[in-house]
Amino acid sequence: MKKILFFIIITNMIVFSSCNSNRKTNKGVIFNIQEVDKVFSKDALEGQGIIALSNDCNASFEKVDNIQYYDNNILIRDSKDQLFLFSNDGAFISNSKKIHGKGKGEYYLCLAYSLNQYSNKIEILVPDGIMFYDVKFNFIKKVKFNNTDYNSSLFNYICDLSEDKHLLLCPNEDGEPKIYIYDSSIEKIVHSAPCPSEYKELTMQRQCLSDTDFIAFPCLNYTFYSINNKNYNVKPEFTLDFGNKNLLKAEYDNINGIDNKQLFLFECKQSLPLRAFKSNDKVAVLVKEGPLRKDFITLLLDLKTKKHKIILGTDEKKFPIWDYFKNNTFYTCLTGEELKEYVDTTLLDQKSKRIFTSSSDSPNYYILTQKIK
Repeated sequence: MKKILFFIIITNMIVFSSCNSNRKTNKGVIFNIQEVDKVFSKDALEGQGIIALSNDCNASFEKVDNIQYYDNNILIRDSKDQLFLFSNDGAFISNSKKIHGKGKGEYYLCLAYSLNQYSNKIEILVPDGIMFYDVKFNFIKKVKFNNTDYNSSLFNYICDLSEDKHLLLCPNEDGEPKIYIYDSSIEKIVHSAPCPSEYKELTMQRQCLSDTDFIAFPCLNYTFYSINNKNYNVKPEFTLDFGNKNLLKAEYDNINGIDNKQLFLFECKQSLPLRAFKSNDKVAVLVKEGPLRKDFITLLLDLKTKKHKIILGTDEKKFPIWDYFKNNTFYTCLTGEELKEYVDTTLLDQKSKRIFTSSSDSPNYYILTQKIK
């Protein structure tokens, strides 16, 4: 599965431009990544854990297309556009198979999805609106978009700012991409503003919002932002400066054709931040610095102390291409076979050791958790 995700990461990439040294500017705090400490994962981690996703027959899916993590749940979309909801200990709750269709209260195409943490409702973004379901996928309602309110043909990102306020994005829309705030209680877009996006041809991070107000826009950027949940103003929080390893806009713009741009992004050795999540004062950033698996690094920033470091794996135990970062913990979805590459048994608790012992013969998926010190 990680090979598939690796390909998706590369072919869905996009980057922005940047700046210098740990100081405050109109791009927020500048983190100078040319001057950075490096630490091996065993020294950086407090412990590892393994969550076994249920092997209930109703929980089986072929391939993970996208996975999103929440305080109490894990929500997975598979390659057939079906959703599977698990508790955060891996217990199966429900799936969307019964409402995947073209009938009333059903969806046929899932452009994006969310488990609203304010309402505890599952939201499925469809071409003309949002479908709402309870956690058992019982239909609640559908709200529709008025296409005179926006320029985009399709939204393909949804993040929740409250029970009925939703941040909608379409990074590759015609003209200048915008942030849209949609109020589902009145079925109307109540705010729109330009979306930071210099390289809009390709998109990246699916779960854009973390820590309630931190945004890593899907059009990947060296600058990261926060959003005010009352007036929806967006401001830069920090910028990553990789020096001569930053991608130059002129260099990228001189490449013709989307396929050639994709190939360039795959092969180039510039530092490209692929995803970022904030948890309290910490921000974790996954960075690609070349075409190989070993060229992926994890950057950990402390917004309070303004210090930063790179977490490295070893030849024996790699550090994974993680999915999510929350509560100072990295989360990665892996098969039983893949677990062996990343698990250090000296860091596991007793329950996780038992799961790990039985995982090698299992076709199931697992969530590897890695808590930093």
